[in-house]
Amino acid sequence: MKNKKNKLRGEFKMKQTPQPIQDLANQIFGDSNYKLYDWDLDRIYIERDNEEYTIRMWNITDETIRWTLFKDVPDEDGGSHGEEMDFGLFEYELEPQEEVYNNFSLEKFEYEMNQSKFVALVLDFLKDEILECDSCSEEYGITINLKDVNFVVSGVEWDTAIQEYLGTNGYHNVNFTFGDGNWTTIYKN
Repeated sequence: MKNKKNKLRGEFKMKQTPQPIQDLANQIFGDSNYKLYDWDLDRIYIERDNEEYTIRMWNITDETIRWTLFKDVPDEDGGSHGEEMDFGLFEYELEPQEEVYNNFSLEKFEYEMNQSKFVALVLDFLKDEILECDSCSEEYGITINLKDVNFVVSGVEWDTAIQEYLGTNGYHNVNFTFGDGNWTTIYKN
C-alpha cells in the first residue's frame, strides 16, 4: 500500500478536489487538519499527523457515499497494510447541472476521472444500458452494472460492438471481466 501511495504522490499532479470529497474527509476527521494528496473515484489518500490514511468509498450515488477509513500500518517486512478504523454513510447534495442517464451522471464520472477518453467513450456507448458504476479509472478501466449483460446492438453482442467502437477510437486491445449478475469491468491493455 505504501509503495502505491508514494507512486501516486510522485507521478500525478493534484487535480481539483470536488467539494463532496473535501466535505467527506472533513466529516470523518472532524476538521481540516490533514493533507489530501490524491483521490480517485473510490479512494481518498490523506496524510495527518505524519500518518497515512485511505478513505475507501463504496456505493456512490448522486446523494450518498458509503465509506470506510483505513490507517496505513507498517509491517515487519517493510511493507504496510490498511487497518480499518471507522465506516459510515455520507450524504451530500450536488448542484442540478448535470445531464443524467438512467440515474447516473455521465458528466460527473467524466469530471472525476479527469476527462478520461477511454472511460468517456465506454460511458457514452453504454449510457442507455448502465444501471450503476462502481469504479472507473484510465488505468484500471470501468466497472459497471448493466441492465442485461447479454444485450445486443444492431444484431451484434454488445461486447463485440463496443470493441469495434473503441477500436475506431484508437483502443484496439480491450478486455472484459464478467462478475456476479450483470457486473462487468471493461479495460484496455
